[in-house]
Amino acid sequence: MLKLLKLLIPVAAAMLLVSCEDLPLANPFSPISQTVELNGNGTQVTVAFSAPDTWTASCDADWVVFSPRGGEKGTNAMSISAQPNTTGQTRTATIKLTASAVEESASIVINQQSKEPDPSEDPSVEPSEGPAEEPAEEPSEEPSEEPSEEPSEEPSEE
Repeated sequence: MLKLLKLLIPVAAAMLLVSCEDLPLANPFSPISQTVELNGNGTQVTVAFSAPDTWTASCDADWVVFSPRGGEKGTNAMSISAQPNTTGQTRTATIKLTASAVEESASIVINQQSKEPDPSEDPSVEPSEGPAEEPAEEPSEEPSEEPSEEPSEEPSEE
């Protein structure tokens, strides 16, 4: 029995060492997915997340501005903004976070509303050049009460 025990202890120790190797993490990023709402002017927001390892970020839209584009393991913060949205429609983009030690990635979805039209920037609206002139008065057709200077016809004596 003692011989069997001496044989099993090294085998059990070897199994423990093998099981402690770096394996992909089950839940690499926290949170896995986030959604950010931006107004049409592209207000800046900060998003916090936890990364399991060194990470990088990429985006599928060129109108999204974000930094940093990579970082270290642990708690991180990313600043996100967008160029003004003059498309007239809501637009959506995704920032994808990937880490070298894990297969799963995380995503940050950005929804940006359309910018409200600014009358001062709208070429179809002509700017006013000063106070509007009042329209000229049209002559009235009512009889005038002023005395007329026409000669009166008085009976003549002949």
